Amino acid sequence: MSGGEVSGLVVVMLGVAVTVGAARALRRGQQSAAWPTVSGVVVTSRVAVLGADDDWVRADVTYEYEVASRPYLGARIRFGYRGGPRRGSAEELVAAYPVGRPVAVHHDPLRLHESVLRPGKDPMARFGFVAGMLIVVAGFVVFASG
Repeated sequence: MSGGEVSGLVVVMLGVAVTVGAARALRRGQQSAAWPTVSGVVVTSRVAVLGADDDWVRADVTYEYEVASRPYLGARIRFGYRGGPRRGSAEELVAAYPVGRPVAVHHDPLRLHESVLRPGKDPMARFGFVAGMLIVVAGFVVFASG
């Protein structure tokens, strides 16, 4: 196998991983729109700076909720949300979920520990799905020309 073929396979595997992750986020987001809702309260809310150059930020929000008299702690704002390069977006989410704020928590009726504050499909997960498919195609092109 030539170096180009190996490189192509690596790119294909990367594209498949991105596509599968985005597809899962889209599927879970769609499912979450029909999940039951319980009351919860925000317990932490901050902007987390990630990356070696502080170039990636995300809203880090945790909330408590209770189902069938059992307490749970959630940290998912939206399926597919991973943050981004714009600090303003993360700050807006943190401002929307200050500590102590009551929130509606949507939880999976079969996995009570799975929860989300904003149900539905995340537009960035759609972008991730398309980007993943394009990476797969690029990998096949590299492999074929390798």
